Amino acid sequence: MTETTRNPEPKVNTTPMKNGNENDPRKCAKCGKPIEGDDETNLMNLLGVLQSHGITSPLSIICNTCADNAAALDKLAQGAARRDYWRAICPPLYQATSLDHPLMPPPAKRTSILTWPFGPKGLLVHGQTRRCKTRLLWLLLRRIIAEGHTVRAVTAHEFAMTCSDAAANGRASEWFRSMTQPDVLFIDDLGKEKLTERVESDLFAVIEHRTSHGRPILTTINAKNGKEMQKKFTPDRGAPIVERLREFCHIVAL
Repeated sequence: MTETTRNPEPKVNTTPMKNGNENDPRKCAKCGKPIEGDDETNLMNLLGVLQSHGITSPLSIICNTCADNAAALDKLAQGAARRDYWRAICPPLYQATSLDHPLMPPPAKRTSILTWPFGPKGLLVHGQTRRCKTRLLWLLLRRIIAEGHTVRAVTAHEFAMTCSDAAANGRASEWFRSMTQPDVLFIDDLGKEKLTERVESDLFAVIEHRTSHGRPILTTINAKNGKEMQKKFTPDRGAPIVERLREFCHIVAL
């Protein structure tokens, strides 16, 4: 038996239209064309259901073509807004990054970074300086933002500075939420400078909160291995911080 494909019901639009068709339920309130065929049958059924619930005031009905066009425009607008957001937070130097950059790592390494799948397990990229770690992470963030995820991106210096400033001005809770609530947190050059005891404690708290709530962390570290990473922090917190990152991040060495 051949299955018959049914047209979706016409869309009810509660926004008032200005073309004179808003009081005629048999015409699309946007383009003015008659709603005919299966769409008309679905429309009358829909109006009957609405009337049975006491809804008798005139409604604006748009045809499926206009609804699809509006959805397509909304999608384009969302894409443009997300591209603008990435440009607003990405430093200009990295916006012009090309995969042909002379210091780019081999294709396999690039792919392992750029194809990171959004999920609870983050991404830790480590290695010596001038290996395009930061450039690749910003290219990855462009894709993540385009997918609709929220992002907080800071350098290690910005993390420390905003943490200290928030503590001094009674905004520690607000700062903590800003680091733990976005879908993705990116910390660039983690461990590049010595952190105060307070900042290091808050760093571990942010890492613990995000990993325990399934929110990924992306970070770059200038270090060859785990031992070098631990040396960037105090002895009592270095191992816990690094081990937590290694447990909850995909590791890429450049």
